[in-house]
Amino acid sequence: MTTRAAILKALGDDRVSLEVGDEYFYFLYSESGNDYYMDRCVYVPRLKDLSLAQWVEEGKAFIASIDD
Repeated sequence: MTTRAAILKALGDDRVSLEVGDEYFYFLYSESGNDYYMDRCVYVPRLKDLSLAQWVEEGKAFIASIDD
């Protein structure tokens, strides 16, 4: 089952959270002690609309864009 906890565990990066918006989800990046934030929207209304592998792919792409 795809859950936000499973997605975040698979990503293994405590700087990233997965939040819920209106009819979409978004990854949110923040570093403790730093006022730097970034986000990336994923426009699906339900977690089950993507597989766990697809969610992890989206999250890893987001993390890679930050670390560049």
